[in-house]
Amino acid sequence: MSASIGMGQPLSSDQQTITAKSKRFSVRLSSGYGFLIGNSDDSRNELIRMGLDPKLATEYYKEYRNSLLTGLSFQYNIVNTDWLTFGAGLSYTNTISGSKKEGRLDPQDGVNYLYGIYSEDIYTNLYAFLLRFSFYPDRKKITTIFMESSQGLLSYRNEMIRGSDASLLTGQTLGFDSKIGFGVMIFKNTWIDLSGGITGGMMRHFTLRNAYTSTKISFPENQFESLLKLSMQLGVSYKF
Repeated sequence: MSASIGMGQPLSSDQQTITAKSKRFSVRLSSGYGFLIGNSDDSRNELIRMGLDPKLATEYYKEYRNSLLTGLSFQYNIVNTDWLTFGAGLSYTNTISGSKKEGRLDPQDGVNYLYGIYSEDIYTNLYAFLLRFSFYPDRKKITTIFMESSQGLLSYRNEMIRGSDASLLTGQTLGFDSKIGFGVMIFKNTWIDLSGGITGGMMRHFTLRNAYTSTKISFPENQFESLLKLSMQLGVSYKF
């Protein structure tokens, strides 16, 4: 991710203090890495049961765990003092992940072997309401430690290929994004921050579509598809 926001000459300490205290609105762009923390053993074993080589199935789900995260948020500081701010706003978080392998499939009919592609391209979008608490170790508000939590609608889209068959798996659920981080003012009105946390949700209901049919799928009450990811993100904020 690249950004060019509020570039200029660094401020003096007094100017920074005035600037930080007077700004109540902020826009933040972020990008980073996510790692799926759910157990994928059942899905891996299903690929093996379908006839895919166990080594390929293991590599497939190792790649599957890695995600690219991007985000955008808008916030208004309701409380704005020398030592802390408390804000509320809206946020959007997107994750992209996937995996692809080519290999032999044994249909276990005693006669044939099939060769095909096994791939998934997964996209999630979180549209959420956020709350953010920021603490300033110095009264000039040049550095900050913050905690942020967002909760809202999480949409899920999985474009799958199994052998020569393509299908689409979609769904919606309640999702969240929680993080803690450290930020520093680098230019007038402009901050950079590094944060870590957890993002995602748990899904039970899906719609599976292929070229011919559309089917509703629901897991039992005690079973879920985990979309939870550990995250590490770099953000740039502009305050006004």
